[in-house]
Amino acid sequence: MGACGFNGKNPEHKTIEVGYWLLPEHWKKGVMSECLPMALKYAFEALAVHRVEAVVEPANVASARVLEATGFRCEGIKRECEWKDGQPQSLLIYSRLATDI
Repeated sequence: MGACGFNGKNPEHKTIEVGYWLLPEHWKKGVMSECLPMALKYAFEALAVHRVEAVVEPANVASARVLEATGFRCEGIKRECEWKDGQPQSLLIYSRLATDI
């Protein structure tokens, strides 16, 4: 079906990055809207992080909506920071803090 998990935990700065993906046949069915809040609860409570970060390709509007609906805020764009299919790719940077309501 897909996966949701964490990368790059930085204990000193109490940050972690969340990442997720789904097979196309599971898109737009609410799977990540159900999964992401549980992952955040685990990050903030069990892993004791203060900040969870996520990056999204600008064309992936559905993923950005899921993050925003889960309380993430878009902080800006990291211009042409990766290469995909031989082309530079920009990424939107999102974050959610333990203190965000």
